[in-house]
Amino acid sequence: MTADLHFGPNVASDILPLFSRTGDWMFASAKVNTVQFYIQNILADEPGQMGVGPNTYPALVEVDAFRTINQSLGNISIEAGAVKEWSLDGRDALNGCRMAIERVEAAGGKVAAFALDEPKGAQRVCHLSNQHVVDGTCRVIDGIRELGSDAGLIEPYPYVPMPDLVTFFEALQRGGSSPAFWHLDVDRFGIRDQKISRERFAADLQWAQRQCRAWGIPFGVIVFGQRATTAAAYVQSALAWANDLRLLMGEWPDRIIVQSWERAAGGALTLPHNLPESDSTSHTALLNAVAQMVGRD
Repeated sequence: MTADLHFGPNVASDILPLFSRTGDWMFASAKVNTVQFYIQNILADEPGQMGVGPNTYPALVEVDAFRTINQSLGNISIEAGAVKEWSLDGRDALNGCRMAIERVEAAGGKVAAFALDEPKGAQRVCHLSNQHVVDGTCRVIDGIRELGSDAGLIEPYPYVPMPDLVTFFEALQRGGSSPAFWHLDVDRFGIRDQKISRERFAADLQWAQRQCRAWGIPFGVIVFGQRATTAAAYVQSALAWANDLRLLMGEWPDRIIVQSWERAAGGALTLPHNLPESDSTSHTALLNAVAQMVGRD
């Protein structure tokens, strides 16, 4: 089975040219199932949505980004919060998702799904009980589904141990709010710092894949360049991770998410630049390389 391929440009990177200069990534765009935005790209002018300035959404509308994705590229997804320090019960996060859906639909698009950013991972920093996090996450998943979109989770590993992640998913299922997918954010330096053996790392990845197949949902792994401050180093790090992921799992996961949230040397969330795909250090060139690796050529 060929892995699905999602593309998530960095929040303040050169996103607009992806839709005004489509010829600059014509090969990569043909291999993508879903384009993922950060909710800040849609709601940057709303309280609590930080990072990209107030003109992102109007500019995306001007280049007809949302309609272009749905008509030519596939699905739209949005990474958003669920349980966070600013949304301890999920209500504020759900309100943001509602506004994002309204804006995308007003611009001629449709949000297929939200990737909810690490609600279990937020438990420790927010000092919440297991049940509180489960209830808040269920509230957001259920509310998004009532609005006509779907919702899955991004969760961090090994910040949260694999048994705790599996238990969390099972608790959501018992609450009647089974996530639509699981995307794993793997901190390779965290694995080193916790002295997790390669054998255990591989076993945990394979366990997550088996669990998702038993639950009937896709298991995805995010491919990104970690602790890189130049585009070339970013792409090199991401490709090394993709190669190792295949070795560790013995197969590809159901889904690969080529995504960035890394900061450039000056601190801006712009790494790597997206275009053109002919530039080997661009994000779309990385997307092409990963597509070839997973058999999406």
